[in-house]
Amino acid sequence: MSVETEELLKQLKERGVLDTLVHVTEPEVIERLSKLLLSDGTLRLLDHIDELLSTLGELDQDAIEGLGKVIGMLKTLNRMGVLDTLQSVLTPEIIGSLSRYLMSGGLLRLVDGLETLSEALGELEFEKVGEAMPLVRGALEGIPERAERVGLFGLLGKLRDKDIQRGLGVVMEILKAIGKTYGE
Repeated sequence: MSVETEELLKQLKERGVLDTLVHVTEPEVIERLSKLLLSDGTLRLLDHIDELLSTLGELDQDAIEGLGKVIGMLKTLNRMGVLDTLQSVLTPEIIGSLSRYLMSGGLLRLVDGLETLSEALGELEFEKVGEAMPLVRGALEGIPERAERVGLFGLLGKLRDKDIQRGLGVVMEILKAIGKTYGE
């Protein structure tokens, strides 16, 4: 054996490399390594190794930083339980239902009219809507399940009721606003 070979073996022995090589050649280790290397996942990875290496070769510093951020976000979402929820919700059945819903005519018409709706909501005075809510709620709660029939004389009799007079005043104001808007 040459002096160089002896020196190399000595260094390998001092660093524990030879002991590791001896352990690697044990039958149990070889069996476990072969199972690992011949697993379905490893074989699929080997089928796509060229594509994987090509993609990895395109990674620059910005892409690596972006991947780091995405991994950080995934860790956070996982800790919060969001990924578990998504995994349980995103079944083929639910995705199919969502797709049918998203492609329905009603939703597409809504999207088409979104700009008009947005403009209308922008003109809406939410304070007035908020003030009117008790009125609307009270009117809806006051509607009986079965209203009594009222004829002309019954109507004239009901007009003496102060609540009906006030209600008619509100209805007249609403009709006036509709007429004014419709006439413009």
